[in-house]
Amino acid sequence: MRSISFIIPVHNEKKRLKKIFEALKEVELPRGLGLSEVIFVDNGSTDKTFLKLADFARENGNINISIISYKTKLPAKKVFLEGLKASKSHYTILLNKDLSNLKQELNKLKIKKVPNKNSLAQEENIEKLIKNYNKPESLLVISSYPKKQETYSNGVCAVASFTKNTISSLSKIQKFKKIIVLTMVLDKEEVYEENGILVVRCFRRNNPFSYFDLFKKIRLFNVTRKVLIEFEFASFGDTKATLAILPLVWSLYFLRKDVTIVVHQVVLDLNKLGGHIGISSRKILSYIFNPALMLYYRLLSYPAKNIVVLEEDLRERISTIVRPEKVHFVPHGVPKVQMHNLKKRAARKLLGIEDEIIILYFGYLTWYKGVDFLIRTFIGKKRLNGKKIKLIIAGGPSFTQEKKPHYKKFITTIQNMMKKAPSNVKFTGFVEEKDIPLYFSASDLVVLPYRAFISSSGPLSFALAFNKPFLLSEALGDILHSRDIEESIKKIGLTKKDLLFRLNQKSLIKKIRLSLERRQYKKLKELSTLLANKRSFKKLAASYDKVLTTEPVKTKRFFFIPILNYRIYV
Repeated sequence: MRSISFIIPVHNEKKRLKKIFEALKEVELPRGLGLSEVIFVDNGSTDKTFLKLADFARENGNINISIISYKTKLPAKKVFLEGLKASKSHYTILLNKDLSNLKQELNKLKIKKVPNKNSLAQEENIEKLIKNYNKPESLLVISSYPKKQETYSNGVCAVASFTKNTISSLSKIQKFKKIIVLTMVLDKEEVYEENGILVVRCFRRNNPFSYFDLFKKIRLFNVTRKVLIEFEFASFGDTKATLAILPLVWSLYFLRKDVTIVVHQVVLDLNKLGGHIGISSRKILSYIFNPALMLYYRLLSYPAKNIVVLEEDLRERISTIVRPEKVHFVPHGVPKVQMHNLKKRAARKLLGIEDEIIILYFGYLTWYKGVDFLIRTFIGKKRLNGKKIKLIIAGGPSFTQEKKPHYKKFITTIQNMMKKAPSNVKFTGFVEEKDIPLYFSASDLVVLPYRAFISSSGPLSFALAFNKPFLLSEALGDILHSRDIEESIKKIGLTKKDLLFRLNQKSLIKKIRLSLERRQYKKLKELSTLLANKRSFKKLAASYDKVLTTEPVKTKRFFFIPILNYRIYV
């Protein structure tokens, strides 16, 4: 499917924006054409046009909306060129503020017009879609995936958004113009195209027997050789569903597929995660669960052509039990975000926040992420550096953990803390995609108080995307070992100590106070901006392309010896 972007210049259109918004919702596009984004260029408005646009973007998460704002009015040609630079679609058209020239511009594309329907799968025969995507140069992806027309969905795990951002960037590379995603059923089984990617919802979370349906779908794409699996514990469901991934991966191996697995978590020692998994006995963890984990990683890794991890330290960990030449480090990508240029003052006005220091925690509420520690720290802290200070907990219960007894107990503890929390601690619950830019734009500092380092951090990538200064607990210090981060820290004139705090209240408050000093704050902001540029999903697509297209590492057919002895690689 081809994508199209609309550029709509506006100037002091506060009173007429409602008609524009209504017209956008009624747009019908030709067959094979999908609306990628609407780019509003606020050309020097002096009324509240910008705020109205921001409200519309928040309320219509199903439409990808970007806002470019200028303080002074620019020539029409300059406005179009700025909008064109922002567009990433196959087609880009400049529309009048009332969209009156839409039909004329679409006719110029010479694409046959058809009635607008819910999905392309309702218009096209599924067999033709599969035939169209079943190509040797295609890429087959097995992963959790967001809801249609969303990137950050409630009711799916965080891997879903990562997958969509990754393959959306890969789809723009010539070698992978055809990408198929085999993913979990949400409301119903369905097949549809979205932005040039074929999405097949064919198996169910927490149901290993539904992997038979998944395997049937894999067999339909018999010509496609390359398979990418996004793996995280609990991303496919409970323990049974996670264990059932192993025979699935091995079946791909015997089908002679070239399998690459992105391992989002590398956990070889559970002693630091007792509170997260609900087991406190160190003997059970050390003598039963830790060896079982190592065995699982070996069985998972052996049939794979490549293993990708998202942090340099995780590469070193898994390389102790998996052949090192198989393992590749590709950093967690930084997403392209809507309303990136939203000013702090405007965001705070929309959220009803006063002029105060805003500390942001973003993500699911889990023990290993230290959210309870952060709440306790700020319950008695209402002022800092002579100003009011507020902690915003922007997140809700973990989708993958919510049914586990020990996690329910943890959430009850958090809820009790919420009831006692003063007005300077705000809880949002799950943050809808349209509201993510508001909370990051409104914040001064993003804090990640993790108790353990088991995976890369999605909230950190958001902090970078919005160019926000961040602080990490010492448990996350190994994230800073990556070469690009070390080089960036040195270039800005910082040290790793400037970014780290010990997991106690005194150390955190002291580090926040130092970070908010004008000169230090500027350096921290520059670091985020620099890393956001280096780690954009668009740039990292080339790294994934290199991994997916390299020749596979030769493996031995007999693997029982490596399983019994972790010092022998598979």
